[in-house]
Amino acid sequence: MSSGTAGPAHGGILDDFRRDFALTPVVWSIRSSEAPRAAALAEGLRRAATAAGHLPFDSLSPRAGELPRLWLPAVHVCAAVDETEATPAPTILPRHAFRVLVPSGGNASSGATPDWDCRLPATAPATLVATIASKARAHHLAAIAAEIDAPSPPACRLSVVVCTYRRPANLARALASLGAQRFPAADHEVVIVNNDPADRAPAEIVAEARRTSFAPRPDRLRLVQCPFPGLSFARNAGISQARGEVVSFLDDDAVAPPDWLEQVWRTFDAHPEAGVIGGAIILDMPEPRPRWLKPGWEKFWSHRVPPFTTPTAVDRWWDFPWGANWSARRRVLVAMGGFRTRYGRRGANAAGGEEIVAACLARALGHAVVVAPAVRVVHAPDPDRFTLRHVWGRMLAARREEYRWQRDGYLPREMRLAGVARASARHLKRAWRRGLAAPERLEHLMGACADASLLVPLLRERWSWRS
Repeated sequence: MSSGTAGPAHGGILDDFRRDFALTPVVWSIRSSEAPRAAALAEGLRRAATAAGHLPFDSLSPRAGELPRLWLPAVHVCAAVDETEATPAPTILPRHAFRVLVPSGGNASSGATPDWDCRLPATAPATLVATIASKARAHHLAAIAAEIDAPSPPACRLSVVVCTYRRPANLARALASLGAQRFPAADHEVVIVNNDPADRAPAEIVAEARRTSFAPRPDRLRLVQCPFPGLSFARNAGISQARGEVVSFLDDDAVAPPDWLEQVWRTFDAHPEAGVIGGAIILDMPEPRPRWLKPGWEKFWSHRVPPFTTPTAVDRWWDFPWGANWSARRRVLVAMGGFRTRYGRRGANAAGGEEIVAACLARALGHAVVVAPAVRVVHAPDPDRFTLRHVWGRMLAARREEYRWQRDGYLPREMRLAGVARASARHLKRAWRRGLAAPERLEHLMGACADASLLVPLLRERWSWRS
């Protein structure tokens, strides 16, 4: 276990962000004139963009929420005989979308025009898609760099971001708890990020909340869509649209007590050095208690009570707050380039760790990470998550995340081949001690397997160093 935090040097944080952003897909709007050659080129571009893992703009819907202005590279490509026949971009495409004109005749002078950011000659669709995607990302990076240099001034104190993925009942409960906050309505807003634009339920839930618990302030409840699958993408979409000085993240299967935002703001106000603040996560114990919710295993469902009685600055990663109850100053999140999208949950998998990386980056930027026990939320996972498969998935993911944090330079490098092999052997030895309770024995056996799963990537690293 690594004993501290490192993280990229201050000057390397943006380079680290650029490397992560280079893997981001692009939203494509591809249109053409009626000329057969232009239509054929547009169809070839659509197929090539899909094959490269990008997203078609046609898969989005205005009813699913507003599109983020940052962390969502988008491009409008028009294939036409010449500029006079070009089709304009859809009106709901983000204003920052990179606009490319591709004359289907193949003759194009490179560079920008008043209506187009770039003109490119028609080439093989796969080559053209790669070129345009690279230019679109560079264009969008410039917009993010401008936000880093001059962040948008806050319009309120707090923005609550709830990222949701196919959990309508949970989202309704979370939203009801946010509608009951005692924090002044004028000082905060709520941003719901729908990570599945095809799911219409979040829009219906938000509309109902605007008519009920948010009726006095419907403009303070907004819906954003994030078409890129993954919690880190969704979190970044929330940061993009947040107008608060502080951004507080609440899981869609969590409930916030009425004083949650009061406690968050009070802690930030008392600790100006803090860039990140988190607190307690209390597991809502189902009744009857599920078979696999063994005593001591509550942590696998995010139950966490800090070992402090007052707000405390922490510097060891295992003391950092967890994502179900995690807040940061927006300017700090923007300065680090947001959450690293190669980390974090996607769909129903057990991955995570994006909030630990963000805390490491906040410290690298010179900000403190503070844990405040009074900042509490209640976590209420779906009953079908109380399984042995979930426990194993979380144990395996936790070990792999720690390895990746060290490999990627966010933590000091302490995992070595011999040390991991010894750790796996220690778990096996402890598993067979006499008198051990069955759950503890099982936990050691799973720990041994989780450690052993790291041996292959560590061996690959050793071979790559030697070659």
